[in-house]
Amino acid sequence: MKPRYYQTEAADSLIESVVPSVAVIPPGGGKSLVIALAAKKLMTLAPHFNMMMVQPRKELIEQNYAKFQKLAPEFLLHTGIYSASLGLKELKQITFAGIHSIYDKDVPLINGLFIDECDLIPPEDEGMYRTLIAKLLQRNPNMGIFGLTATPFRLKTGMIVEGETAIFKDICYDIGIKELIHQGFLSKLVTKFGMVQPNLNKVHSRGQEYVLSDLENAVSPIVQAACDEIASYKDIRSRWLIFTSGVEQAKQFARELTNRGCPTESIDGSMSMAQREALLAGYVRGDHHLANCEILTVGIDLPETDLIAVARPTKSARLFMQICGRGFRVAPNKKDCLILDYGRNIERFGSIDCLKVKKIKGQYSIVIMPMKKCPQCGEALDIGVRICICGYIFERSTLTHEPEASELPILSEEAWHEVEHISYKVHRKDNKPPSLKITYHIYKDFANEFLCFQHGGFPQKKAYRTWHKMSGGGTVPLTAEEAYTRTDELKKPGRVLLQKANGYFEVLDYDFSVPMVLEKPTGLEINI
Repeated sequence: MKPRYYQTEAADSLIESVVPSVAVIPPGGGKSLVIALAAKKLMTLAPHFNMMMVQPRKELIEQNYAKFQKLAPEFLLHTGIYSASLGLKELKQITFAGIHSIYDKDVPLINGLFIDECDLIPPEDEGMYRTLIAKLLQRNPNMGIFGLTATPFRLKTGMIVEGETAIFKDICYDIGIKELIHQGFLSKLVTKFGMVQPNLNKVHSRGQEYVLSDLENAVSPIVQAACDEIASYKDIRSRWLIFTSGVEQAKQFARELTNRGCPTESIDGSMSMAQREALLAGYVRGDHHLANCEILTVGIDLPETDLIAVARPTKSARLFMQICGRGFRVAPNKKDCLILDYGRNIERFGSIDCLKVKKIKGQYSIVIMPMKKCPQCGEALDIGVRICICGYIFERSTLTHEPEASELPILSEEAWHEVEHISYKVHRKDNKPPSLKITYHIYKDFANEFLCFQHGGFPQKKAYRTWHKMSGGGTVPLTAEEAYTRTDELKKPGRVLLQKANGYFEVLDYDFSVPMVLEKPTGLEINI
């Protein structure tokens, strides 16, 4: 098993952190292997360390345990599982535990605590996670705390590293969905709103989520039409996951799709381990598709999945990302994964690679990147686009929220842009260390990239990686000022791959094979 470069970087960043820190890895990016790598390195450095990995669900316990055993078989006798739902209660030097089973138990001194899906820790001093953490810190105040998540924010309270009561103090590593897709580590997602949508007017909410029983009643009237549309892809898509609003509804989808010549089984938590494994094995072989209600959202590797039908409206950005994340994994002959949305979730959250929270008038809300539909060809476009690729010219920018079927990208748009010239400067802001600011001037616009050589943690490692790439492997500067004096060592891309979200460009990749559009001298300036 060969870890990917970013998994190694994330593991190193976690164990090198001097404060409780979080590594942000997208769904399908391999958090299990990051945990395994970090744990193995800690055991190698300190063979007498006691470590605990805490997970919210048995599927994650199984997955994380299996990846560690595969990566570090030499620690087999030192590793155990403590989970009532799995029927195992072993406290060993390395313990993979379910939070529901372990939080109120008397456990030995722990040197390192890993928390998967760490955004589930409540913001205040309450709940199972904080009970366990407080107890372990009382026994060992120097215990290392390492978190992993794909969504490092909460809708009500913002980023999980913010606030006086936050357990985690820093995001030590963060790699984006689009970056991993472009590098071939994740599969591309495309999306289409279903031809039918449920009426949610009578669906109540409890806390920050819809009441599940109300959802099941609201979605039931559209099941037949939804199955008609899903079945129309039987000659185009090979493996389908259907996420429903209830267990009985999953069984209904399975029956209806099977009756339409698309063999589908339902899977739920009441089944034995053997039953579930048999159904999953049949899915991998291509014997049938699977319908479920939240049972396949985490801890399941099904890379062949190339269609996900979401008959599950949700107010939880985290849940929606987990569902869509089942399609991120790559597989031979898989071009992309289609998301059929029967809950207006894309309208609710926008592009999942740009999910962020912003505080407005004391309240946090999700920042949505709006899209519009070309009325001539149906292409989904950034709100600021004036001319569609089909030639249609927009008179003014408008959002479309039509009730009929429409297509929107679940990921924000990316495109190659020709570079006219490049400028550099030393950028200073507030009391933060300076950084090298690289500005790529493109047609009537620009994109900024900041190399943070002196910030430490993930920003510093990213700066090192970018400098290596742009200099052809040259030695890395120690400061922004040194980097500024050595910009002549950098290759100048004729094109850059940019992703635009919330009005700003992010640089994803460089094309050094073509010259810049305008061979202008590079502008150099510095802020003092």
